[in-house]
Amino acid sequence: LWNMIADAAPLATAFAKQRSSGRSLTLCGLADGQVEVLLPREKLRSSDGVLLFSDLAHSQHITTADLSFNELGPEAATALASALGTNVSLTRLNLQSNRLNGMHDEFGLQVGTRDASGILALAGSLVRSKLTSLNLSGNSIDVQGATAIGEAVAAAGTADPLHKLYIG
Repeated sequence: LWNMIADAAPLATAFAKQRSSGRSLTLCGLADGQVEVLLPREKLRSSDGVLLFSDLAHSQHITTADLSFNELGPEAATALASALGTNVSLTRLNLQSNRLNGMHDEFGLQVGTRDASGILALAGSLVRSKLTSLNLSGNSIDVQGATAIGEAVAAAGTADPLHKLYIG
């Protein structure tokens, strides 16, 4: 453990210097001015999503993110909800088939443990987001989650309307 901490210290110091100098440095390698994050079918896990959404929270340029067909799960959905509260540029987001509700289909059977926490957090963040297109299909979203998303979209009003919404 101590070796890991010692090895990580120079990286953390460099990261802090970059951030304090005003130059953008991200944990995921997002470039200054990058407008798209296209990572479908990359076998991204929850920890990958948490890191990516941490960077996305500070991005002022990313308008489109396609993270479809990964394995992000409820924890990453909660991190995304937090990022949507501060991100001002993301308008199109594809999270199709990401196990956001803890479940996935495997040969027609539901596999996994249902966990609505990520979907409910995500629903709560939709009121503040700038999204105009959101694809959540293939995530085994139950009635509770779909209701929360519907209520959030209705509460958001027409300031930045969500034109396309896919739930499943």
